[in-house]
Amino acid sequence: MSRGTRQSDYLTPGQFWSVSWSRAAHEQSRRLLMLAHTPPADTGIPPVFGVSVLSELIQKSPASILADRSRAPHRVPPSCEPPGSRQPLWILADVLDWLRHYQRPSVPPPAATAPDTPRRRGPGRPPKAEQARRAAAAQAQKGGAQ
Repeated sequence: MSRGTRQSDYLTPGQFWSVSWSRAAHEQSRRLLMLAHTPPADTGIPPVFGVSVLSELIQKSPASILADRSRAPHRVPPSCEPPGSRQPLWILADVLDWLRHYQRPSVPPPAATAPDTPRRRGPGRPPKAEQARRAAAAQAQKGGAQ
């Protein structure tokens, strides 16, 4: 157990299934989340929390999270519903894995380009100078071919 944590900060397996997810249980799950580590190996239970803690983590309102579970499940992390529970619960490890899935990779800085290379233009009408150069080249080809 790391410094600053107490055995009472973690739910035992019996407490996990019997807790009614009252205000006290939410506070306990919030403490677990703030500790940012897994509980001791003897309990074998990862930190578990409700929709209010998840809403703080992913910066969405609780109503949006509950609605997205049915209308757009890809927008919220996978949840679980223990027997006898009406509200969904989330496991910290699953939420972190889901967030890592959507993490953007770091982008290296762009390579320096040589100043003498011409800038490639996009689609569209070429500039007048380019049109004149092409017309002159076409005339020279026609004159040389005859």
